[in-house]
Amino acid sequence: MEEPLSKGQKKRRKAQRRKERLTRLMDSPSDLGIFRINVKAAPSRIQSLKNWIHDCDHRVDIACLQDIPSNIRAIQFPDHILAFGPNNPELLPARDEEQGKTKKRKGFQLTNPYLEKQKLHAVAYLIHKSIPIADWDLEFHDDVNFGLAATLLLRISDEQTIAIHNVHNQLKRVKISDLLQRVTATGQDFLVGDFNLHHPSWGGDEVTTIEPQAIELANGLAQAGMELLTTRGFRTYARGKCFAGEFSSTIDLTYASSSLIPFVREWQSPDVPGFESDHRVIMTTLNLEINRVPSTYYMWKLAKPDKLRACVGDSLKPIGFPALTSTAMIDNYARKVVQAFGPAIETLVPLASPPGSKRPKTRPNLATQRAQNLVRLAEERERNSAVTRESQQHFKVKRFAQNVIRKERSASFHRMLSQDIAKRRRLYFWARRGASWNKKALMPIRQVTADKLTHRTPDGMAGCFRQAMWPDGTSDEQQVPPDRPSDDSERVPFVVSQDLEKSEVKSLIARAPSGKAAGPDLLAYEGMKMAQEELLPYLHHLFAPCLKLGHHPAAFKQACTVMLRKAGMDDYEQPKSWRPVALLPCMGKLLEKIFTYRLKQLAVEHNLLPNVQFGTPGKCTTKALQYLLNNVYHAWTGKFRRLATLMGLDITGAYDRVERVKLMKILQETGLPEWMLSFIWSFLTDRSTDMRLPGFTSSSFWVNMGIPQGSPLSPILFLFFSMPIVGVASEYTNSRVKIYPFAYVDDTYLLAVSNDYEDNCKPLKECHDRIMEWADSVGVSFSPHKYHVMHFSPPHGKIDPSKLMPKIPGLEGKEPERSMIILGVKVDHKLNWRKHVEEVRAKANTKMNDIARICDTTAGIDMISLRQLYITTVRPIISHGCGAWFIYGDQEKVKFQIPNTVLGSLVSIQNQCLKTVTGALYRTTGRTVNKEAYVEDILVYLERVATLQRARALDTPDHERLRRIRRQGRTPAQFELHPYHGLDYPARSLLERANESCRDRKASNMSLNMVRKAMTKIAKQDAEEMSRRIWSRHLEDCYYENPRYRSAAEMDKAGWGPHNLQRYRGLSRAQSTMLIQCRTEFIALKPYLCKIKASDTPICDCGAGPETVFHVFIQCEMLAAARIDLCTALGHKDFYRMLSEKPEIAADWAITHFDIPHFDYASLDSRFDSVESSTSASQPLNVLDELKAWIYGRAT
Repeated sequence: MEEPLSKGQKKRRKAQRRKERLTRLMDSPSDLGIFRINVKAAPSRIQSLKNWIHDCDHRVDIACLQDIPSNIRAIQFPDHILAFGPNNPELLPARDEEQGKTKKRKGFQLTNPYLEKQKLHAVAYLIHKSIPIADWDLEFHDDVNFGLAATLLLRISDEQTIAIHNVHNQLKRVKISDLLQRVTATGQDFLVGDFNLHHPSWGGDEVTTIEPQAIELANGLAQAGMELLTTRGFRTYARGKCFAGEFSSTIDLTYASSSLIPFVREWQSPDVPGFESDHRVIMTTLNLEINRVPSTYYMWKLAKPDKLRACVGDSLKPIGFPALTSTAMIDNYARKVVQAFGPAIETLVPLASPPGSKRPKTRPNLATQRAQNLVRLAEERERNSAVTRESQQHFKVKRFAQNVIRKERSASFHRMLSQDIAKRRRLYFWARRGASWNKKALMPIRQVTADKLTHRTPDGMAGCFRQAMWPDGTSDEQQVPPDRPSDDSERVPFVVSQDLEKSEVKSLIARAPSGKAAGPDLLAYEGMKMAQEELLPYLHHLFAPCLKLGHHPAAFKQACTVMLRKAGMDDYEQPKSWRPVALLPCMGKLLEKIFTYRLKQLAVEHNLLPNVQFGTPGKCTTKALQYLLNNVYHAWTGKFRRLATLMGLDITGAYDRVERVKLMKILQETGLPEWMLSFIWSFLTDRSTDMRLPGFTSSSFWVNMGIPQGSPLSPILFLFFSMPIVGVASEYTNSRVKIYPFAYVDDTYLLAVSNDYEDNCKPLKECHDRIMEWADSVGVSFSPHKYHVMHFSPPHGKIDPSKLMPKIPGLEGKEPERSMIILGVKVDHKLNWRKHVEEVRAKANTKMNDIARICDTTAGIDMISLRQLYITTVRPIISHGCGAWFIYGDQEKVKFQIPNTVLGSLVSIQNQCLKTVTGALYRTTGRTVNKEAYVEDILVYLERVATLQRARALDTPDHERLRRIRRQGRTPAQFELHPYHGLDYPARSLLERANESCRDRKASNMSLNMVRKAMTKIAKQDAEEMSRRIWSRHLEDCYYENPRYRSAAEMDKAGWGPHNLQRYRGLSRAQSTMLIQCRTEFIALKPYLCKIKASDTPICDCGAGPETVFHVFIQCEMLAAARIDLCTALGHKDFYRMLSEKPEIAADWAITHFDIPHFDYASLDSRFDSVESSTSASQPLNVLDELKAWIYGRAT
């Protein structure tokens, strides 16, 4: 007798069966399936098509679409690439001056030539992702049939390429003669389309009306030897849902060249839901085997750790621990350690499913199956009746059943989502998926243009990108690296330890991130973590001599450069619209992290980098912004306000253009020890990479310049290289103008302060000329046409906006900016932060739209999880850099504060987001939503974060430097006017309270980390107390405005606190939404509907009074019988306790009995649900009500 399986064994066996089923589905036939589909410009048809593609048993290799809707790019096809035209439909360059003018403002010229929209072409393709991008090409006809026809060239083999032509004869505008030349040119032509023409050749003998175009088309196709694949006379279009009679015809054609006829296996017209009327779907199967994209992504999570450890251990044992006394021995040993993972990866780490693989279908639930049976029955009656009218019963039944299927599909998704998040903790995974669903489809690039040359071949495009990134800095063969600069014998370098403890390597492996892409060796961090015990001694044995000898192993120098699209670019056929990302070996990055830590420690301890060089440890974006604003406010606080001008520089290429020899000279002069210089030189030289673009990978080549992006070592090396930029600017002196340079990695800014804007422009040019002299000496190029210049305007001043610009080549014709984005913060010329808050609102709305894709007000992710998403992903967008720009506090002590209108905008941003999170209605007060969700007011939060950031910076060298600048040339009274000085008071108070708290605890070692933890705790306590006071004031204001009316949320005696959030824990999305609407009294009952003019009266149907939440729960006589069930379940009749204790019961009762249409579907899951509860007992059930009861299993 077999022993019963444990839960774990059952789970593993179930996963194994699912994997086998998935494997069977992946083994699909090699035939090529081509579908012709006219979607009638209807988004609903596109959605129906998407669902059918997911559920059908056929693999849709190529779908030729006609009459596509304008929003098709926003619909995600997970298994297909949408090939459409034009390449970027939102952007159309202006052709002449008149095109850029509007009708209302006749003289107004659009400044951006890419503002007018271009209509999508009428035809498009869906191409299965298993077909390699390099094997197909798309040509839209650019002649007289522009926008109405396209040709897909599909490579079958080296000897055979077929042309699949797609035509939509919209309003019979297609020129047949020109079309025939294109669709019969190759001899391997496959023609489909909606021709809207009638002819006996395809329509049969019943055709009576023959257009001249049809005659021309029929004769041309016959002369070219093309044959009709569908049955002659087969009806492909019907005005209604009956493909017979006078309102049906054959206008959708499928033709093939005689050379393709032997490969035609079959054609058919499948029944596709949503396409019952108008144009039929035509499927043709060709017996052609095409190349398929193999899977290249390894699923490390599915690997078995025990087997992988054993396999890696067996491969590592023969390597041993030989003495590594030379660089050649190190290279050989590193190569063997990396190769030891090869057998384990190949045999034990499963590959992900190939792109576009058929996914296993989920079995529909009983309600969906019954609804599907109803649809089939209704369709059968439609065919038998031969006439379809909306008044017919079977038509109503079919629409009802289709709505049930649609709702069940949505409910199934949201149910799966909530269960997956609860069990597998994949909240952020689904949040990322939601963001990806909001991205519009983009066409794979087919050509790249640079220097007026267009490259269309894969090798040509790769060469174009190579030249754009590393001008004349790559080679197909390995080059002998230049000699390292000779060291100065009199140089006294710093001393840095070369010792490496095994615990340091172990800690790095343990803290390595998961989910990162592997390098060319295919070894990811997950593999090293699994085999950590076996790998650790070998890694330590390898890394220690690397530091001793100053050598970077050759096995870690091969990279994969992946080209990614930059967001929001106008033209992706330009190399500058792409961002290179280097995928480096993960094992090599561990070694680079070890070295980088020592280099950063050396730079911090000895102040090797300039004080105004930000992006280093301890110098974040907030401190960079504080440095800028500290100088601008200092200019405004004197007796005579001075004027400030900011210019942002742009380095071309940055990392990729670094001259390695010049970098080594800078590092030598800085004082790095010899072993560090040797390691960096070894790291930079003899590097190779390949280049990956969508659809192809170039051959490997050698990179002889630049710093590899993606390495932990690269950022700090670039900081050392760019150090002279701010150094040259800092040395500039002028008696009338003060220059304040600062930089954040590769972003460099020059701030000029004087008494006049004209005086600022001239020194900026002189300073820029000095920087260019240095740039020419080291081979760095700048892009002046990308520079931004802004003149700061003091508030309450009478200074007119200046249009003066520094006389720098490339700035001719440009005007000063009114606002600039600096390190993610939009700084405006008046520093009122209105533009920044508008930018924050746009970003927050985009993020909330992404989150909204995975939730609904009555289904999906619960409120607690959505609140977590808001706090961790949306609120940081609002607070980014707030330590610099959030000037808020005591009006008497803090000057230049943010205007109240801007503060109100900040509050409205959070209120809008929290209403989406909680499901509260639009008019619900923000204070109440904050209290119910237990999220502090955004102004309280920003003040807490900003004060905490300033408190942490107090008494540091950076803070003292800012204070010295503020004191320069200022009297004590003028010094007090600086807003940062006023904001230091609450920060100083927080720091002193934290120190006192640590002393009270009698801590023997009061470390900086302990003080910072104390500050964070005290700041949160202060914010909590402030939130309580704000809520108390809100209650007083509400009582003053309406002393007779108080909602349940306002009657809560406990007030502000975490107990409010606890009330919503464990509730479903529908329950939490109903609960907060009941507690706030903003709910779709008659009083609220009357306010928004959706109801004529606020009186309940019982006539006893207004239909408030209290009335429906306690007083309404029409619900007296149902109220007995509620009181029995609760054990009491107290209204306020109903909505506080066991709120899930009250929420379910309200969902069932409040008769709010939005909760109709959610009521099916209510504990009080029954069909009779939502239907008056005096009225008999109609047919649809009876069907609803039967579908959901409650028929008697």
